[in-house]
Amino acid sequence: MKRFIKCSVIVSALLMSSAFATEVNETANNKVDKPMMIAQNEVEVSKTATKIMLSLANARGYIAHKDAKKAKESLQKALVSIDTIDDQKPTSKVTNLIDIAKKHLGYESSKEVKQDLIPIAYNINELVDVKAVKIAKSHLEKAKEYLGLDKKAKAKKELEATEAAVQVKGLYLPINKTKGYIHIALQYLNLKDFTDADATLKKAENSLVVMSVIETGPINNAKKSFYKSMVDYSHGEYAKAKDDLQKSKQWLEQASHSSSETVRDEANKLSEKTDTLKKEISQKNDNVKEKLSALWHKSKALAQRENATLGTDYSLLSTKTTTQKALLDARLHLEYAKTEMFIAGTNDEVKQELNKSIQDLQKASKTADTKTKNAIISLEKEVNGLKSNISQKSSVMKEKYNKAKTNIEQTIKNI
Repeated sequence: MKRFIKCSVIVSALLMSSAFATEVNETANNKVDKPMMIAQNEVEVSKTATKIMLSLANARGYIAHKDAKKAKESLQKALVSIDTIDDQKPTSKVTNLIDIAKKHLGYESSKEVKQDLIPIAYNINELVDVKAVKIAKSHLEKAKEYLGLDKKAKAKKELEATEAAVQVKGLYLPINKTKGYIHIALQYLNLKDFTDADATLKKAENSLVVMSVIETGPINNAKKSFYKSMVDYSHGEYAKAKDDLQKSKQWLEQASHSSSETVRDEANKLSEKTDTLKKEISQKNDNVKEKLSALWHKSKALAQRENATLGTDYSLLSTKTTTQKALLDARLHLEYAKTEMFIAGTNDEVKQELNKSIQDLQKASKTADTKTKNAIISLEKEVNGLKSNISQKSSVMKEKYNKAKTNIEQTIKNI
């Protein structure tokens, strides 16, 4: 059967010598270009989020005047904008191609559907999250094997697992929440319940405020400037790389006035390291490249910490929130330790960051309930275990750092 996907198959076959290569292609250019693609995507998503906020404000205005019809029209506009954001997700192409393959399972032979996996594999390789890529490719390889055995039902399950592995979270979570609130508000409007409709839309607006602060915050902007510095440095544009570092420093200086003590302290430390590195940028040097990468990783970790904290700041500071924030700080210093260990740092610096992580865990334990305290005790043992193996810079140790981070995040979610 002739179909448009054939063109993608041909192009993809030309672009990659092996569609099911087991390792992600990570050339120097890919490492810096992919983060820039993310930064550009975030800007586009933020612009669309602003349009959604305007639609929500209009809807609430109509609700105040008991005009259900116009309120619903504004909410429909908001939903159209949300669909636009869905299309802007970096994984949309992958998920769309998987959906095509799943549909083809219903009326094409396994041999024909197998061809659909080639463009899926190629586009998975273009994603940034290395861990997600590894998991997704593993499931896609299994889907290929099942199609070879003409086991379509099992192949479909593996395609669904592939799709789940690449689902984008983080930046898009506020949008997903907003969409849910809008649908609930529409139901209230159908019942002419203007009070509950307005209250629901207020929650929707709060979700988008989180996104707005995340996008325009100084730490996030410093992170983007570090991205650009990596790009310029890799292309031999040393003067531009210095300018980018200066922009990062300016954003970090703004962050140093944050209401958060953690953000203030860490922003000042990153600013000092940025000043030092600016003096070293003059020619190609692997040491400088590693330090640039370390600055980006640390700014990324700090941005994640700040973004996660925003979700707890809508309520009054409580015991629960205090515990969560301490755990977020523990995660931050664990990420710093990983950066020092595997990118650019000394054993003493690794140990220092791990000690800070342990101190934050102990702080969290003081305000935690019994169940969370028990989880924190396990986390502390885990981090102490990392501290006793500082000299072992292996892939196994890197995975242990990742596991410890995941366990801290799970503890935060369980509170």
